[in-house]
Amino acid sequence: MVATGIQTFGFDDRERWLERRKHDVTSTEIAALFGKHPRITEYELFHAKSGSLDDSFTPNERMLWGTRLQDSIAAGVAEDQGWVVRKKDEYMRDPRLRLGASFDFEIVSGKGVSEPGILEIKNVDGLIFRNEWAYDEESDSFEAPMHIEFQLQQQMLLSAYSWGCIAVLVGGNKTHILRRDYIPEIGRAITSRVMDFWTRVDSKNPPEPSFERDAEVIRQLHQHVRPGTMMDALGDAKMASLAMEYRRLGAEANAMEAKRQAIKAELLTLIGDHEKVAGDGFVISAGVVGPASVSYERKGYRDFRISARKAK
Repeated sequence: MVATGIQTFGFDDRERWLERRKHDVTSTEIAALFGKHPRITEYELFHAKSGSLDDSFTPNERMLWGTRLQDSIAAGVAEDQGWVVRKKDEYMRDPRLRLGASFDFEIVSGKGVSEPGILEIKNVDGLIFRNEWAYDEESDSFEAPMHIEFQLQQQMLLSAYSWGCIAVLVGGNKTHILRRDYIPEIGRAITSRVMDFWTRVDSKNPPEPSFERDAEVIRQLHQHVRPGTMMDALGDAKMASLAMEYRRLGAEANAMEAKRQAIKAELLTLIGDHEKVAGDGFVISAGVVGPASVSYERKGYRDFRISARKAK
């Protein structure tokens, strides 16, 4: 069963899929609207969907290997759980909400399955699982990161499935299964947030940035300058305060780096020609990197410096 008005597309063309997802808030992005995404902020998502920021999707090596291993993990989980599963190569979207989702697998039938459900596959290493999946070693229980919980809930919202499972392979040799029922309150919250989001995009009203999390996004958005222009900021107390703080932190960073290099020099006098050193609570690696010819094309960037201005 599929919710009313939902469009379904097969993965016949990766480029077409990438183009479709640009016009939707996808299930892997939705947590940003709740401030629960580990990598994307609402401010970044706003500029990506409004076209002022590059929204090209390039999976990293970890994502690529996760995709390559999905079939094997799903087959193993199905065998262990006594399920019949099928690959769900589909992209679903609600054109009214501009909300979309891709899927991994569908649990078709089997042990404890009274109706089909969603199977979301994750492949993580042990350290990430312990740090990000709220794992309790004593009870061998865990909770998924919030952005994955939102991902599954949005998948169920669009597909009208009433339940789903997150299956995570940890360290390549241990699986955990987390079952979740669809929660209508979360579905309504997703609907409300995404409607507000697109209203912002359509009216060109961006949310407030987090200057720490959005620093790189802001840098990318402000690469254009008008040559020869000068802004008069005399009397602007906030800008003066920020400029002085920027200079102060720069001076501190330079002093810290000089101190760091001095300590490195002292350590080298103690290490001599040893390649490695093991001590109480530390290991030093000090091998030689051979000479090489390095050539690359540097992209243009906006130079940014703050210097003292003499009072007249």
